[in-house]
Amino acid sequence: GATASQINAALAEGKNLLFTPGVYRLNQTINVTRADTVVLGLGLATVIPENGITALNVADVDGVKIA
Repeated sequence: GATASQINAALAEGKNLLFTPGVYRLNQTINVTRADTVVLGLGLATVIPENGITALNVADVDGVKIA
C-alpha cells in the first residue's frame, strides 16, 4: 500500500483519497490542504495512527468531504 508520504504528495497534487478495505498504519499525519478534496473509506477501512500522531488533519478550506 501507499505510505502516508505518498498519500500526502497525491493530495497536494489535487487528487482525492479512497481507502479500500484494509488496515492502514500511519507513521505521519495525512494532511488535506486543498479545497473540495474528497476522503472516502469503503467497507472496513481502518486507519491506525502510530506513536500518538493525528491521523488526519484538514486545513481551513471549503468543500472538503470525509465519508
